Amino acid sequence: MTEELLAAQNYIMQKVPVLHVDEDWGQLDYYTNQFPVKFPCCLIDIPAVVWASKQNKAQQGDAELVLTVAAQKLTNTSGKAPLPQKQQAYAIHGYIKSLHDALHHYNLTSRCGRLVRSRWQRIKRDDGIQEFKVVYKFVVNDIAESNTGEVTGLTLQLEVDNGIGLDT
Repeated sequence: MTEELLAAQNYIMQKVPVLHVDEDWGQLDYYTNQFPVKFPCCLIDIPAVVWASKQNKAQQGDAELVLTVAAQKLTNTSGKAPLPQKQQAYAIHGYIKSLHDALHHYNLTSRCGRLVRSRWQRIKRDDGIQEFKVVYKFVVNDIAESNTGEVTGLTLQLEVDNGIGLDT
């Protein structure tokens, strides 16, 4: 799925250039207070594909592209907070909308169907990071290279042990 991940990364960087875009390998999960990522960010992953066999060794997979959109939220957004402070704090929602406008019904590669948003979820954290997961479903086709199934140059020798000794 490398081709699809790179296609997603390049497309997002073109359409929402303010975001740091990278593959999600746990940057927000395994590091405390020293995240190896710049904010705001969009981390991308295709965590699983469920494959089904088709004709002629082809397979079709149901896949999900998961976008983790995150930003540091260091200020409050209370009713009495200054408007510029609120706008900065709510900017992540604009990034999510820009991502959706760009990605909804987009084909990552020629072997993929269109992306369709299926889920959006806020992730609660205790470290000042505002995080959302946005999930897009798509279909991917994989056609195996031709293989005749023919085996050549194989010799098989079988010996049977009946418990008393080898039959000859």
